[in-house]
Amino acid sequence: MKLENIPLDQIDTAKFNARNHSINVGIEELAANVKALGLVQPITVYQDSKDKRYVILDGQRRYLAYHFLNEKYPNEVFDKIQTVVIPEPETYEEKLAISLASNTELLEMKRQDIVKVVNEFWDKYNNYK
Repeated sequence: MKLENIPLDQIDTAKFNARNHSINVGIEELAANVKALGLVQPITVYQDSKDKRYVILDGQRRYLAYHFLNEKYPNEVFDKIQTVVIPEPETYEEKLAISLASNTELLEMKRQDIVKVVNEFWDKYNNYK
């Protein structure tokens, strides 16, 4: 496993991606977060043994956000994305299982946790005196 910055045009989305519906919903908002804060979590890819292109296992929405940013800001740093490159899974089923696991392991934040953090920011930045 290694960390690399890979050009977007060398990466393909997977046919086996477990998440297919509403994949583009909220991409502009995600892109705004990436532009403001940077990429917090790299995407996970493998290099296809047949055509040597990279294929996304985890992080397709982050990849789409980078595409959006690269189109909107072509002369900035959004033409490459930070990736974790892992060995190619041996079977289709392994690829699908990794995609499924990465899309179902997310735990939604509790409302009280969100409110607490927003209140901390409000307390710190609300007073502009």
